[in-house]
Amino acid sequence: MGLIHFINDADSEAGGAQKILHSLVENLASSEVYGFDFIYKNGLKKRSNIIICFFYFLIYFLLRPDYKVIIHHRAFLPFTLLMPKRKSYFICHNIFPSKNFIFKIKANIKYIAVSDEVKRYILSINNSADVVVINNGIDINEKYCRVSKLNNKKFNISFVGRISYQKGIDLLFEAFLDFHMKYNQTLLNVIGPLGDIDIAKYQNNESIIFHGYHKEPFLLCKSTDLLVVPSRYEGFGLVYYEALGYKHSVLASNLDIFQKNDADVYLSFFEQCNKSDLTKKLESIYLNFINDPESYRSMDNLLDVRHPYKNTFEMTKSYGEVFNEEKF
Repeated sequence: MGLIHFINDADSEAGGAQKILHSLVENLASSEVYGFDFIYKNGLKKRSNIIICFFYFLIYFLLRPDYKVIIHHRAFLPFTLLMPKRKSYFICHNIFPSKNFIFKIKANIKYIAVSDEVKRYILSINNSADVVVINNGIDINEKYCRVSKLNNKKFNISFVGRISYQKGIDLLFEAFLDFHMKYNQTLLNVIGPLGDIDIAKYQNNESIIFHGYHKEPFLLCKSTDLLVVPSRYEGFGLVYYEALGYKHSVLASNLDIFQKNDADVYLSFFEQCNKSDLTKKLESIYLNFINDPESYRSMDNLLDVRHPYKNTFEMTKSYGEVFNEEKF
């Protein structure tokens, strides 16, 4: 029996959902992946499209009961009504702001939530849903950990992630420009692929540097002074927890999904979707920095443990137990 995964973006470097996907493919028995962009099968990577992807979904879901169907994108869920007793798994990576009616589908779906918040979200829509929580795994590589550059003349701010509405980068652009007008010894580094936000009006601004997609984003920003996570919504927020693990000073939107620790003096929050509050928090952190740059950059009082989550191996093992197929 094999595992067949269906997702919109199958590219292994696309984001947190893809990290989960490819960890499962590499460690669990006999897996194939069908995405709107690529197909991964028998060790080969082939081009795909949305029509091909849905065609294979219908084939495997309706005609191949010997395969376990793993759904990573809600667009596939309505098709489970074609055979409502057929077992499938849906990994819910996000708390969505719209189209929630999809989760009311009455079919034999095992929901896997990437956080307790996502589980509560699903049950708030469908209180009879079968939901289990498997938190994302977070691997920390020491070579990506923050390194202080005490002689750096400018205050470096970084963003890691897709340039998209969900990630709130448009809020950060506007807040940073307001902030930079007052404090011009500052830079914004944007590390990530293009998404649904038009960046044309920001590209000629010398204070905003677009690095594009980078395979090792935390290596590129390891000497940044502040990492901002301005997301409008998240299911887990992998970049947020990675930034904590890599010992960065972090400013994030005040989402419930982001665990907060009052003892962490290098962790701050702004009101969700509030550009003015984001600007104020940038200013407050910067004033703290210029008051004592050496102390700020040395981060002497940084907590040893900043989040409670396990690594990717433990996460994958939990998925294997749910799917009842292990290869460890």
